Amino acid sequence: MSQMDETSNELPFIQRAERWLAELSVRNNFWHRVFAFFFLPSAWRSGIAMRWTEGQLTPRMPFRRANRNWYGAMSGAALSGNAEIAGGLILNRRVGRDYTCVCKSLNYRFLRPCLGPAEYHLESLEGLEDGMASEREFNVDLKLRVFQVEKDANRIVGKAEITYHLAPKSLVKSSIFHPSGKRRRK
Repeated sequence: MSQMDETSNELPFIQRAERWLAELSVRNNFWHRVFAFFFLPSAWRSGIAMRWTEGQLTPRMPFRRANRNWYGAMSGAALSGNAEIAGGLILNRRVGRDYTCVCKSLNYRFLRPCLGPAEYHLESLEGLEDGMASEREFNVDLKLRVFQVEKDANRIVGKAEITYHLAPKSLVKSSIFHPSGKRRRK
């Protein structure tokens, strides 16, 4: 089987549709919410949304009943679980539709209770440029700071260190219709 040029229309319809939907999912908040409803129902219920501040994507999680614990603070599970989603949003916005992104590890450090909406700010991103230049599978280390907004804008409530594994979609042969998951060799 010959390798197809990724930029041409020679890709099968399913792969072209998948690439288009991947690009659409990070275009704006409406499409993010639609896809979250079907593929990430817990993220949809928590209400995490994409916000643009100072030209940078900062995901924000509202202070809803579904996100609170019994004593009125933001639930630790909501903060740490949505840190993975927030990091994935930031990462997918940077790499685009050509990579699959899987969270390998997540370390969340709780610093104090969060008593309002939470915003996830990117602190550092390591290994992305080198990995994309290699055109092979690679890992990216991402550090996020979680801030409580509205009541005290400078209040840090947590820190997250996340490792994502990225693979170019041109190397991944599996899809919905071919679940074998075999990797193509270059």
